Amino acid sequence: MIRHAVYVEEKGYVYKDEINKDDLNRIVEMFNLEEKNVGDTYTYFKLDSSDSVIIKSFLIDDKNALHIVLFDEINPLNLIKENIFINTLEDVENLKREVEENFNYDDAEEFLKNRQDRSIKDIAYLLLEGEKVTIVDKVENHNKWLEAIYYCFNEASSKNITFTTNPYFKGDVRLYIFDENIQKSSYTFDFKRGIGPKLMINTPYVKFIDSGVYASKKIYRTYMNFMEYFNYTLLDEELNNSYNLFLLLNVPNLINDGVAIKEALKFLLKYIKPEERQAFIENYINSLDLLWDKISSDIAEEFYLFMFKDIEHKKGIYDRIVSIFYRSYFNILKEIVGFDSAVELFERMLELNKEKPYFKTYVLDKTFFKFVEDFVDLDVANEISLYIAISCAVSSGLSYIQLKNIEGFNKTLTQGISDRIIKYILDKIEGDLDFAIGFIIDVEGILEAHLIRNKLYEIYKRESSEVKRSIYKRLIEADKKELSFEIFKRGLEESEDAVKYFEEYRREILDYFMEYSKEYLGKIINEYFKSLNRQDRFQEAKKLLFEYIINTSYTINKEAECSIVQNFELGITLENYLENKELIEQVRAIKARREIKTRIDMSFLDVIYLIDDFSGGDFGELIDEIKYVIKEYDIETSIRHRNIILYKVGKYLTNFEYHKTLFDIFYDEEDILTYFEFIKINRREESYKDILSSFIVYYLYYIEPKYRLLNREDKNTEIEDAIINELTTFKSKDLDYFDEKIKETFENLHLSIPVKWSIILNNTKQRMTLKYKILNLFKG
Repeated sequence: MIRHAVYVEEKGYVYKDEINKDDLNRIVEMFNLEEKNVGDTYTYFKLDSSDSVIIKSFLIDDKNALHIVLFDEINPLNLIKENIFINTLEDVENLKREVEENFNYDDAEEFLKNRQDRSIKDIAYLLLEGEKVTIVDKVENHNKWLEAIYYCFNEASSKNITFTTNPYFKGDVRLYIFDENIQKSSYTFDFKRGIGPKLMINTPYVKFIDSGVYASKKIYRTYMNFMEYFNYTLLDEELNNSYNLFLLLNVPNLINDGVAIKEALKFLLKYIKPEERQAFIENYINSLDLLWDKISSDIAEEFYLFMFKDIEHKKGIYDRIVSIFYRSYFNILKEIVGFDSAVELFERMLELNKEKPYFKTYVLDKTFFKFVEDFVDLDVANEISLYIAISCAVSSGLSYIQLKNIEGFNKTLTQGISDRIIKYILDKIEGDLDFAIGFIIDVEGILEAHLIRNKLYEIYKRESSEVKRSIYKRLIEADKKELSFEIFKRGLEESEDAVKYFEEYRREILDYFMEYSKEYLGKIINEYFKSLNRQDRFQEAKKLLFEYIINTSYTINKEAECSIVQNFELGITLENYLENKELIEQVRAIKARREIKTRIDMSFLDVIYLIDDFSGGDFGELIDEIKYVIKEYDIETSIRHRNIILYKVGKYLTNFEYHKTLFDIFYDEEDILTYFEFIKINRREESYKDILSSFIVYYLYYIEPKYRLLNREDKNTEIEDAIINELTTFKSKDLDYFDEKIKETFENLHLSIPVKWSIILNNTKQRMTLKYKILNLFKG
C-alpha cells in the first residue's frame, strides 16, 4: 500500500493520506528547510513504526517542498524510476498508487560494466560491516550509484540500504550520495577527485561481486535465485555465509575450511523458508549427500530436523536422506560430548521417523554392520550401532532371532555390549518379552551387569504365572539356572510375606522344573531360611522335613537336606524338645542313614533324656552316665550344649565332687568364674544354699590350693571376691548355715577348716555391716 503526503514550505500539507501525524512531523523535522533545495533529491529510510518512507525534496514556486511516500514490500528504487513523485501542485490530482514489483537493473549493469575499479566491492564490504558510506560524484550519476549498489545484493537485503542524496538531510542513513564532499561518514569515495579508501579485502561476498556482478551474469542470476529459498532480510556479514553455502552446494569441494562450512550450514538451517524446504532438498540432494562428513555435532540435530521434516517417505530422496543421516551421525560420534547425548539424539530422530519404515530397515541389513566397521577406531561406534540395531528391530516388530540372523549383528553384539550401553538397550526392549529374554540370555554371559538381572526381574514379576514359567523354561533350556536363581532371590528380598512367596514359587516354578529344583533347591532353601525369623524358620523346617525328606517321593540334593535338617535342629529348645521328641528321633535316623552332616549334634539330647529320667538317687551315677554318653557319641561340648545340660542338672549340684566332675567335662581350668556365674542361675532353687556351699567347698578344696602353689593369689582373690559378693545377697542368719555346712564337709573329710573360709566369712560380714550402714544413712 502506497500513501502520500505533500508538504510545502509556508503552506504546510497540501495533500495528506491517512498517515500518523507524529510520523509526518518527525519526517519534516529531519530536513533543513532553511536551505533551498538544488535539483531533485531523494531520501529513503525506515520509520520506527516499521513503515518504509521515501521523500523527494524539490522546489515548488521557489519554496522547499517534500513529497513523502510511505510504502512496504516495494523496492524504493522503483518509486524513483517510475516517477511516482509530483513535480507541480497540480500533479496531486493524479497520484500513483501502484508500481511495478520488479526493478530493471539494465542501467546498473551498464554502469558497472564501465567501472572496473574495486570501489563497488569496497562499498559492498563496508555496508555488510554495518558502516556508513559517502559517495561524491556528479548529480547525473547519483541514481546510477543507487541502482548499482542495490544490484549487488538480493532484493530483501538491499532494502536495508537507506540513503539520501539531500545534503540538508539531518537524519542517519547507510549511504550518502552528494555532488560535493560533505563529511557524513567515516568512509568517503570521491569520484570527482578520484580519491577514496583502498581496502583490498576479499571476503566471500566480495568474491561474489567479482565473479557474479562483474564476470558472469549466470553466476549472478543463479545466486539471486538461490537466495529466494531463504527468509533472509538483513544486510550484514551473514551474506558471506550465504555465498559460501551457494558455493558449497553448487561447486563441490571448492570450500574446505571447516569454520566456513559450519557457518554456511548454520545459514541454511537458520533462514531456509519452511515452504521451500522440500524443493530445496530435492534440488540439492546430490550436493547435500557430499556433506555427510562436514556436519558438526553442534548443528547436527538441527540439520537432521531440516532434512527429515516434511519429506515424504518414498523411494529416492528419503532413502538418500536416511543414508546421509547414518553416515554423518557416526562421523560426529567422535565430537559428541557425553554418551547420553549420542543416544538421545538418535532417539529423537527415531521418533521423528517412526511412521517411515525405511529409517529402521536401513539398519536391519548386513550392509549397515559392514558400514559400522569403517568406524571401528571409535570405541563408541560398536556400542551405538548395537543400540541402533536393537532399537530399530524392536520398533519394526523384528524378533531377536531374526535380528541375530542378519549377517554382522553377532559380531557387533560381541564388540558393542558394554556397561554403559546396556541400560539403554534394556529400557528399549523391556516391552517386547520374547526379544528381551532372548537378548538377556545372550549377553548375560558376556557382560556381568547387575542391570541385566534387575531388568529381567522387573519383566518377570509383572507377568502371569504362565508367562513366568515360560521365562524360566527359556532360561533353563539356555543353561541359565543361576539367572533363574537370582530371580528367586530378588523376589524373596522384595516379598512382604516370605512364606507365601516361597509357596507360590514352589507351586509355579519348582514343581514344574524338577531338574532345576533338584540342582538349586539347597540354595533356594538356604536363602528362604535366612529371610525368616527364628520361630517361622523352625515351623517351615518341620513342614519341609515332611514334604522333602520324610516323604521319599522327592529326590533333593544334599545341600537342601542339610539346610532343612539343620534349621529344624536349630529350632529345638528346652521348651519344645519333648513335644518334638518323635520327630527328633526320625531326623536322627535319617541323618545317620543318609550321612547328613550338620553343625548341630542332636545326640546331646540323649544326655537331656538321661537327666529327665533321673528321679532321685545317686546323682554321681547320673554324672557317670552323662560322661559315658558324651564319650560314646563323641558329642561336641559346645557352649550351647553345656548351658542346656548344666541348666538341667543345676539343682542336683549339692556335692563339691559333682562340681568338679561337671567343671572338668565342660570348662577349661581358667573358666572357674564363668562356671560360678552359671551356678548362680539356680538362685530360685530350694537347694541353692547347698549348691553354693558345695561350690565354696569345691573352691577351697581343689582350686585355692592349686592357685596358691602356682603363686596365682590374684586369681584366688578374684574368685573369693565373687563368692563374698554372692554371700552378701543373703541374710546374716544364712551365713551361719553356710558356715555350718562347710565345716561339716571338711570334718567329714577329716580335714581342718581352711583359714581361707574364715577370711571369706569375716569379709562377708564386714561388707554386709557396711552395706547396712550405707542403707540406713540414706534412710535417715
